[in-house]
Formats: sequence, structure tokens, C-alpha cells
Amino acid sequence: MSLSVVQACRTAVLLLPILTGCKSWETNRGKVCVSVAKSGSAHRLYVRAEGPDCSGDHEGAELKCEVGGEGRDAVITTQYHAGKDPNDGCFGAVRATCGRSVPEGVVTVSFGGDVAEITVPGGLEVCLPEGSELSDSGW
Repeated sequence: MSLSVVQACRTAVLLLPILTGCKSWETNRGKVCVSVAKSGSAHRLYVRAEGPDCSGDHEGAELKCEVGGEGRDAVITTQYHAGKDPNDGCFGAVRATCGRSVPEGVVTVSFGGDVAEITVPGGLEVCLPEGSELSDSGW
């Protein structure tokens, strides 16, 4: 019995990540907190990101963070790979940091569909989604 072209393509698509070792990534999963720091004569947004709760003990779990946008618009993006959960235990969340230089004034920060403003210099830390808090340990 031979596979049809459609069946063969579906099988290849399903097996490709396994055969090539490709990871499955989720965009903007978790939460971020943004603060402002002075770096020489410039100001930087400093982003601390956490993936889902209890992801810190997953074998191969990974979180990447990037700040894009221009000028006073900062767009934060995270990429999360779950890895393999070894047991029913919980060891915090997988973490990442990122940042970029920003001009003085009010900076609009977005993460997923959430938006906040932070004043540069001296603005208070903002967390997205709104009302989120990061765990205190390990930062």
C-alpha cells in the first residue's frame, strides 16, 4: 500500500521537527516587567521576562526576549519552548532578560496585546500583562 502525496506531505510535516531536532516555540507566553536604567549618557529599558509557572525545571525549556520598535515605542517579544517536564514538581519559571536604549520622555511599551507607559528617566517599573508580578528569587 502506497501513501498518497497528501498523506506523505502530512507525515513529513509531523516528523520534520522530530527528525531535525526543531523546537516548537510559543510567542509572548508568560509575563514581563520593565524598568529604566542609566547606562553612561544613555537610558535603557531593562526587561525581565518569565515563562509559565513551574517551567524552570523542564529539561530543555528556554525563553528568549527581544525589544524592538523605534524611538519611544518599545515592542517586547518573548519566545518560549516548553521542554520536557520531568515530574510533578515545581521549580519556578524559566527566565530571560533583554533591553535597548530609549530617548527621554514617555515610552510606550507593548507585550502581546497589553500596553503601558513608562517615563524615562525615573519611571516606576511596569509589568505586563497588567497586574503581573515576577517572582523575587533569583533576579
